[in-house]
Amino acid sequence: MSELEICTTCFDLRGPFRGWVNPCDCDLAVLRARGERHPRFGDLVISAQLCQCCTLEVLASGSRFSPWFCDDCRPRIVERNRAVGICVVPIGRHSIMNGVALSGTDAGDADQVTAFVARLGSIFERMKQLDVWARQRTGRHLEALGLLGPAAVSVATYFDVARSRGLGKDAAVDDLWQAFV
Repeated sequence: MSELEICTTCFDLRGPFRGWVNPCDCDLAVLRARGERHPRFGDLVISAQLCQCCTLEVLASGSRFSPWFCDDCRPRIVERNRAVGICVVPIGRHSIMNGVALSGTDAGDADQVTAFVARLGSIFERMKQLDVWARQRTGRHLEALGLLGPAAVSVATYFDVARSRGLGKDAAVDDLWQAFV
């Protein structure tokens, strides 16, 4: 993790992690412009990402079933989703992780399929919303910590400065929830 950086343009992680070079969105855009693709790490091209709520922990990724939230944020988000009876804030990439699925018995029922498609479209929109929110939060943190100058900031520096300035996780779930309700 010591070589991972946060790109100060797209606010994604980039650099080596667990034997893989994790690309940020900017890195991927350069490859696409050249007509190239980044190899996959498991199901995805990334092997690591920041917690999409507090942005203060690196999470291993690589699977469409990799969670988006750290062990501090995830239970609180799951509990809030349960309390309202629907997945307001998506917890991962796969629809099944968010309680959106179509059973084999329902696949032949046009009404069930239509309802599933609507739920799926809704969860995809909220996934996009979460991505934007997390990038903005990372950017706001970097700005508040005075770390926006260089093209990339080491994750170790980001975490050290965040801790030294008292940036914590306490308000993160509340802030995220407010963005979705």
